[in-house]
Amino acid sequence: MQFSTDPDLSPYERMLSFIQNCIASGSHDYYSAMNLYYSVRVPDDLLSPIGGNAPRPCKEVPLKLLSMFRTTQGGFAHGPGHRARIVEVNLDPSKEDNERMVGTVIQELVVEKDMVNGQGNLDGGVAPWLIDEGSTLAYAVAKTALNPLKAFEGHSTASAFIEEYFHGTARLGDTIRAISTSKTSGIIDQVCRTEVRNITTNKLIASGNQIKSPTMANNQPWKEKNPKWKGKEDKLNLEEFQAKL
Repeated sequence: MQFSTDPDLSPYERMLSFIQNCIASGSHDYYSAMNLYYSVRVPDDLLSPIGGNAPRPCKEVPLKLLSMFRTTQGGFAHGPGHRARIVEVNLDPSKEDNERMVGTVIQELVVEKDMVNGQGNLDGGVAPWLIDEGSTLAYAVAKTALNPLKAFEGHSTASAFIEEYFHGTARLGDTIRAISTSKTSGIIDQVCRTEVRNITTNKLIASGNQIKSPTMANNQPWKEKNPKWKGKEDKLNLEEFQAKL
């Protein structure tokens, strides 16, 4: 199976084409197609624009997750969602906890007509959307560093609480940047912080913290459908992880 090379498709649509092709071929059901999608190598031309110090698997994780958040035919934030780009993924040791890694994901997009209100300012719903998705991505990067073999196992979480502050706005044509950083990556909950900045004016637009909790979907025995994942319980530190790349 291959990813689409259609230049008119967004990176996320090209990613989704892999799953669609798997199912359309009749050789995979949804679950096996998803397992294959999560383990397949992302094409170099989709990954090369992403900077940062994170190893390749950690850069692939947010791209794969965002693709699953997107729709191909309308839906909430359809336009902005496909225009947003991951520009940087970083992975650094925590300064507070020697056993934890900190994942940071940076996204950018230009403010267009479908993102502004009647006054021409950035709509108030854009920042919470970026905080919500960015938190999931940053946590997933940190989790991948702990155990790349289980990067996608039990990743399903639900927003339990978002604390957000508005500091400014953006206008049509401005470029905004969302910087999401994982703070904790526990079993019970995950905490991430995101800042949304207007890089055209160099001003802070919004900042917020999000607490995410695991959902019941994590209890589904999906890994039984893919023996490759069974028995992979050991954790890896960053040096061991990079040595296996």
